[in-house]
Amino acid sequence: GRACRALRNFSRLYPIGKSAALRYQGYYDWLSGNPGHAKRNWQSALQTARQLAMPHDEALAHWSLAHLPGPEQANHKEAARQILEGLGAGKYFTYLENLLQ
Repeated sequence: GRACRALRNFSRLYPIGKSAALRYQGYYDWLSGNPGHAKRNWQSALQTARQLAMPHDEALAHWSLAHLPGPEQANHKEAARQILEGLGAGKYFTYLENLLQ
């Protein structure tokens, strides 16, 4: 919780950190048993990354959203893969997939 607050404070001064702050808050919410809050934070992280034209953060937000069960899970995972491959970081996607196994 303290780390999330520190990231939020950082992102107030440096907007480039807002997407990461929202993404980590989403993970905190997810681990705390609040998937609804997690989803809202991850969607906000995705929107912020798009607004700031930060494709790597956009891919990570998609990856986070892919953790949620439901029909959009595969779409978010595929979006993360496409973005990372477009950035020349396709091996990073493979690394993320291997973390889940």
